[in-house]
Amino acid sequence: MKLTLIEKQKIRLSILSIAENIDVGKMENIPFSLISGKGGVVLFFAYIFKFFKNDKYGDIALKLLEDIISESNQIGNNYSLANGFSGLGWLFQHLVNIDFLHPSEVEVLDSLDAMIYDSLETNAENYDLLYGLIGKGVYFLERKDSVYSGKALKKIVHLLYENAMSPNSEFAYWIDSLNSELNNDTTISLGLAHGMSGIVSFLIEINQQGIETLKTGELIDQAVKWIFKQKLTTKDRTSIFPAYQGENSSSRMAWCQGDLGILIMLEKLNERNLFTDKIQLLKTCLDRDLESSYVDCQIHNKLLDVTFCHGTSGIMHLFNRLSLNNQINNASKIQYWLKKTLDSIATNRSTLLSKTGVTTFSLGEDNTNKIWMEEVGILQGASGVGLVLLSLLFPQECNWDKIFLTNLT
Repeated sequence: MKLTLIEKQKIRLSILSIAENIDVGKMENIPFSLISGKGGVVLFFAYIFKFFKNDKYGDIALKLLEDIISESNQIGNNYSLANGFSGLGWLFQHLVNIDFLHPSEVEVLDSLDAMIYDSLETNAENYDLLYGLIGKGVYFLERKDSVYSGKALKKIVHLLYENAMSPNSEFAYWIDSLNSELNNDTTISLGLAHGMSGIVSFLIEINQQGIETLKTGELIDQAVKWIFKQKLTTKDRTSIFPAYQGENSSSRMAWCQGDLGILIMLEKLNERNLFTDKIQLLKTCLDRDLESSYVDCQIHNKLLDVTFCHGTSGIMHLFNRLSLNNQINNASKIQYWLKKTLDSIATNRSTLLSKTGVTTFSLGEDNTNKIWMEEVGILQGASGVGLVLLSLLFPQECNWDKIFLTNLT
């Protein structure tokens, strides 16, 4: 999207204000993880340094990296992308790939490669991006020059192939082990975070690299067919797909679940015979507003969840990524979600609800009352919103979102 000079200035000021109001001196109780803790804050400050060339931000990132290293003994045997070795390994390699760190500073990753590789078959039926097998694959995609990368990605494809639920040769799907365990039932999510569109998006990236093309091609074809069998048929729907198999209600519009994630998947796939379906899906997403997207809000829509996972900035980011190579102009919708995000940040600052202006929520003990709070991580915090805003200014140079499988270029 082409931004006006005024829009660029507003975005830049918001980025810098978020950075200045993250209290890096009081992060002793913040976890070290990539997705919800210090790792994401490091990524944000490293990217600010990359684009704005202010040594202060680079120094903050390096100091937090030192803290992460000193706390890494707390990880134990956790190899997940969200809060384990895959996430921290991905962070260090990515910082090399964007020229923030020198390769000699991450030689320890050679040993980590072997550890993560050996963990692939442990709980292999957990396919989750954030907490399971796919997240480990994202690590090895970033470590493309490692001697383990190719064989690790082949092994992951083999595990997905062997464990796919396919009662016949026409369809393939995988159980959402995270939500199935929580709900004590068999759940199949369609979302990027924990479900089908995330697995397929990962397989598309593997296929495009020429790895196990026959198996990945077969799985992609069968899984996409299964996804399209889940279309909602109700007339009053606001989305094309539900959040989970068997639901009759519209899904929220967000990164974690809903039509936008499936649209990202289709854009990566770029199949000519699915072009009409892709356009229909895009138009449905473009028609949705704050209310029909089910973004959490209070106080006459002024207090919004603006975070990446299921807030306004995440929606804006996916539209921004789609705008890089899509034939429908969605600039007005990006501007719509940008205004919602920046207005909410400004309101939160003015009311002193949040220093950074970024708010999300958690459910109280009764799982009904929403408690609004301030976080600093990528997924549901200030660093994620800051990185989204940086991606508006530098869309081609920002590829931090590979961890969320939204990296369209």
